[in-house]
Amino acid sequence: MPESADDQHRMRRRGSSSGDSHPAGPSRSAKGRSPSLLRALLTAGSLSLVAASPPFLLGALAVQLRADLDFSPAQLGIAAAAFRSVVTISTAVLGRVADLTGPARAMRVAVSVTAASALGVGLFADSWEALVAWLVVAGVASAMAGPAMSTFIARAVQVGRRGIAFGIQQSGPPGAALVGGFAVPLVALTLGWRWAFGGTGLLALLVLFLIPGVAPAPRRLEGESRPALPVREPVILAAAMAFGFGSATTLSTFLVESAVTAGIGEGEAGLVLALGGAASIVARIITGRLADRWTHSHLLVAAWMLGAGFVGYVLLATGAPVAIIFGTVVAFSFGWGFSAIVFFAVGRMYPESPGVAAGTLLTGGSLGGIVTPVVFGYVLEATSFVLAWAVLALWAVIAAALLAAARHSHNRRLPGGDPRTV
Repeated sequence: MPESADDQHRMRRRGSSSGDSHPAGPSRSAKGRSPSLLRALLTAGSLSLVAASPPFLLGALAVQLRADLDFSPAQLGIAAAAFRSVVTISTAVLGRVADLTGPARAMRVAVSVTAASALGVGLFADSWEALVAWLVVAGVASAMAGPAMSTFIARAVQVGRRGIAFGIQQSGPPGAALVGGFAVPLVALTLGWRWAFGGTGLLALLVLFLIPGVAPAPRRLEGESRPALPVREPVILAAAMAFGFGSATTLSTFLVESAVTAGIGEGEAGLVLALGGAASIVARIITGRLADRWTHSHLLVAAWMLGAGFVGYVLLATGAPVAIIFGTVVAFSFGWGFSAIVFFAVGRMYPESPGVAAGTLLTGGSLGGIVTPVVFGYVLEATSFVLAWAVLALWAVIAAALLAAARHSHNRRLPGGDPRTV
């Protein structure tokens, strides 16, 4: 019997929803099945690591780069700012691209461009200008990778496991810091800094083969519009990320110098930084896993973590070696570890547009990563590390207050028991 128009309409809706963007479950891959949890976690972690690597390699290998390419410390800062400026400008737009084209395609493009940029630095960067140009290319890749990974987790990872997935994804930046630190003695001082960038490019190519196929967003029927992303809460969250991520980025940049100034040896100061990176990874994975078990209060927990980060910055401001060690662990684990819960919460808040929402957060975080180190540097130059660390402590409090405000504004419009409650 021929199908009626209504029957055909229902069948089209059913077929178009096979690539699920609904929070109830993962989407199916291009082969008709969802990627395994292990493969999804490996994809999120490895892609996040390689996409975040270029600026951390730049900082870790700065001594060798400056000696070979002959540029000043100020030009080093400009190179790092160039990367984050590109991320700030293009993340929101590329987040929409990730939503429309599907996370698998966006992730493949991002990792391919990351590989090209890292190999470009290793093979062709013979001047500061060339280095900056390749970092700009890497910034475009990072701008697409972040929203694409958030969209991938929202569509390919089942409810109850997304928190741990976001925790592993958000472990990429501190993981990149650890890799960059180990790259100095193991690669840069033995084979040369070009091999460190080249190895990162080859690693990115390997990650390319790990990415599973995930269906793009369901096609909308004629006359059916995609729900618009609200403005108020995403902007508040972006501002919170600007203060929170900005303080964390500055922490990783100036910690070693602060520790050396306090009387800790240069080698030991590097180990303190490694300890902080490891603490941040552990915190993100643990809190991500716990987030799967919570039905609400995700942003409230993130705000309290930033409050604990305030304590870490205060300990750093004392200048005592023992306090710096403990302050590093607290500031890295709580003051930087909060981001996994925030990205998890945003996936809950906006299940129809996870890439756009994540892109807005990343834009705010990148802007903070550009401005805050400059503010810190000027304060440090004019005063001391005591007041400079106090500025970051204030930044953490402001970020916590903004997260609490965004949570209140979002939740008050939802009925009790709504799955979008955070």
